[in-house]
Amino acid sequence: MGWKKVKARTLKQAKLESADNELIPFLEDPFGVQVSLCTGVSRRVTLRKMLADLMPVFALASIRPDEIAMWNVLCNDYGIADFFRQ
Repeated sequence: MGWKKVKARTLKQAKLESADNELIPFLEDPFGVQVSLCTGVSRRVTLRKMLADLMPVFALASIRPDEIAMWNVLCNDYGIADFFRQ
């Protein structure tokens, strides 16, 4: 038996090229992996929950100083991370 790799689109490419209304259900798929730093135990989580955990860290590390006020509005007034957790 032999294997031959066939070049194709990745799942990420396919999902990002799909319509916007198909991206929301994709957030409920268990493609995230959460790892405990204390115990080393890992578990599958939905992309939505993974984004909720990583969004504040990523945003503060990558936004420009003039965008901090907008990020604070999203966090404090709208609770964007909590919205993703729910």
